[in-house]
Amino acid sequence: MSSSQSDLARMMRIFEQVEAQGSGLPRVSRKQKRAAARSALKQARAEQKEYERAARLRKEQS
Repeated sequence: MSSSQSDLARMMRIFEQVEAQGSGLPRVSRKQKRAAARSALKQARAEQKEYERAARLRKEQS
């Protein structure tokens, strides 16, 4: 399993745990959970990439 698949699986488990705690939110389909996990993962990767780019620029300037 690739790292993105394992990250996605981990996000799915987190969502399922939150849902199991009865957060009062309506039930969400597995498809919606996957989409939410994928977008959260995509956002996290974009933030990480931006952070690394900024760090690289700072290093080059010093």
